[in-house]
Amino acid sequence: MKLFLYVVLTIHLVSHSTLPKEELLEFVEAEHASVNAVVEMQKRMHTERVQRIEESVVNVRKAELLLHRNRIAQHCRGLDKELEVENDRFVSVQDEVRAKAEAFAKDVAALQARLDSISDLDLLVSVKDKAVGAADAFRGEVRRRLQQYRQSVEDALNGFREANASLRTSFKTFSEGGNFSSFEVTTYR
Repeated sequence: MKLFLYVVLTIHLVSHSTLPKEELLEFVEAEHASVNAVVEMQKRMHTERVQRIEESVVNVRKAELLLHRNRIAQHCRGLDKELEVENDRFVSVQDEVRAKAEAFAKDVAALQARLDSISDLDLLVSVKDKAVGAADAFRGEVRRRLQQYRQSVEDALNGFREANASLRTSFKTFSEGGNFSSFEVTTYR
């Protein structure tokens, strides 16, 4: 392209000018050098600009990935806290059931101690009814408490599943309008 412009300009100036050919050639060469200098300057500017843009894109991408990594770490910390709460709740339920079992064992031991001194059949039936009633009450209370705890655990697990699902759906690929490549999505999921 440059050569073509050089030739056209030279032909034009030679055919339409009254100046001597040497002056025309010098003028054309000076113009050619000037145009080349401008072109080289533009190339350098655009090359530097392209490099700055590429660096900027890389830095923005790094920042995005760092933010997403922090978001995942925060999500995991939140899940860990919730799991600790569930563990504390489990220990509390376990202690509560253990205390009820110890109280039941004391009640049964007291009833057993009375058995040696009972000589009347009606009294023996009464002690048996108390023992059966205490056993039924103990089993019912433990069953009710464990069902409550199981329901609480199910609710917590559902919350964990929903939080994880919400986090996973936020990882969309570039083609879906998201911020991740397909490799990154697979890594984070």
